[in-house]
Amino acid sequence: MKRLTNPLIMAAVAILFIGAISITAISDWATQDKTVQTHLTIYLDEPILSEGGGIIVAARPIAEAEWLKLSDGFNPADSDQSNPKRAQIQDGDRHFGAVVSSSASAVEFFYPENGSYTFNILPKPGKRLQDGRELQTEATSDGSREIFDPETGQKISWLTTTIFVHGNKYDVQWVRLFNVTFSDVNKEEISINKFLGSRVLALSKEAVEKYVVNSK
Repeated sequence: MKRLTNPLIMAAVAILFIGAISITAISDWATQDKTVQTHLTIYLDEPILSEGGGIIVAARPIAEAEWLKLSDGFNPADSDQSNPKRAQIQDGDRHFGAVVSSSASAVEFFYPENGSYTFNILPKPGKRLQDGRELQTEATSDGSREIFDPETGQKISWLTTTIFVHGNKYDVQWVRLFNVTFSDVNKEEISINKFLGSRVLALSKEAVEKYVVNSK
């Protein structure tokens, strides 16, 4: 387990070798105070499921009234009855889902500015690792950053945790390099897939080759 030290983001990270990682966005005290939460499930599809790679998980606070009105976009978490995160959801919380396939992606999601968030990572329903391995994930860094929104061109702020997904192609050094080069990627080299309460910003294959040197 890697302990995260930024108090604005989370108290701790629990790495679960059954293939899920759950992260809480505020202190234990505040969590016990029962603030409303966004629960996010990131579903992994191919090729990242087998090859591994990096995911920048980016939390973006918005007003609770605006958060409650979020209604556009498909939510893959709705139909996932076996998701262990369902047991954590309490009255007033919301559970969003996003699907990641690119080995170099960022997942931005909204949470209430006076609330908190958690997330877990699972294989996409119906998918499994072909070599019989369990899904393993590892948090490599946390912090905050500002980027220019590839859709609007406006500067936005994120609270981030970078995740290394273990696989047969990419290693942790590659993921660290992806993390520091992500802000340099041109908007034309990023594809955007929107879900309810979240969006996935994925680098094209050409951008991966241009900005991130394969360390293997």
